[in-house]
Amino acid sequence: MLKKSLIAVSLLVITVLSMNIFSSCDRETDCTIVVTVISGKTQLPVPGASVYFGRENSDFNVEGVTDAEGKFSHVYKSPAIYDMEASITYNVPIDDTYYWEFVERGYNSFRLREGEVVERDLILFECDSTKRIYQ
Repeated sequence: MLKKSLIAVSLLVITVLSMNIFSSCDRETDCTIVVTVISGKTQLPVPGASVYFGRENSDFNVEGVTDAEGKFSHVYKSPAIYDMEASITYNVPIDDTYYWEFVERGYNSFRLREGEVVERDLILFECDSTKRIYQ
């Protein structure tokens, strides 16, 4: 009788463990980052900004451009911590010969976990302005 109970309990434990192992293979591991690039001057979304996600010396670096709502997203296959950068250049005419080139940039980082969608705002600040000649 004790032997039958021990076999039944062992089979139950093996069944439960194997169910956990096989169900963990079906888990959603994709990680999504959605960034909204916002101007520090106007507090409005910035369409057409260049965006970079990645890490130094990594094969998982991504570059893109924000859409009409100032958003850019990417799906990674595994969790990690990544850097994000964004920038945009504005040209403002002075006269027929010169224009001001304004560059706004922003930097931050984000952490992705399995199956999560991470949404972040990235604020751009003016970092450079140069008087240029039309060519």
